[in-house]
Amino acid sequence: MFNIFKQIKQLKMTKQELETEKEQMLAAINRLNTANREQSALISQLRDDLNGAISRVRILDEQLNMREARQKATEQFNDNDKNY
Repeated sequence: MFNIFKQIKQLKMTKQELETEKEQMLAAINRLNTANREQSALISQLRDDLNGAISRVRILDEQLNMREARQKATEQFNDNDKNY
């Protein structure tokens, strides 16, 4: 009879330990989910920043090309340097 009570006590302890472990695992999962959401938001912000930077670089490249073309045209059609 004592052996049965001992086994019941051990099973109760095991059940409590499992419940405690389950609660700890759920808490860890919640922390990971929160960290994942934060990282996803950061990645999204970084992607937006990168796309904005790419757009600015394209605009600057176009402006530089136009400026170089204008300079080349000015040099080509400048009458001041020609000797007649």
